[in-house]
Amino acid sequence: MVELDAGFRKQLFDDIMEELKTMPSPQREVFTLRHYHGQSDQEIARTLGIDASRVSLLLREAESMIYQGIHVLRPYEG
Repeated sequence: MVELDAGFRKQLFDDIMEELKTMPSPQREVFTLRHYHGQSDQEIARTLGIDASRVSLLLREAESMIYQGIHVLRPYEG
């Protein structure tokens, strides 16, 4: 595992939090339950009253939104 510089980790965390603020509620809820509360797809589905397949879709959408919104995670295009 690669150890990240503390300043970089803080910037990354701050960027993710900014992206979460603008994310639609279903994606934000699923992302938060998975990555901050450690719930499985089945647990999230029960918590939100939705199918586990919907959880997977929302999670992929949320992660894609974050990846697209955080410039430091994108490949260099120079």
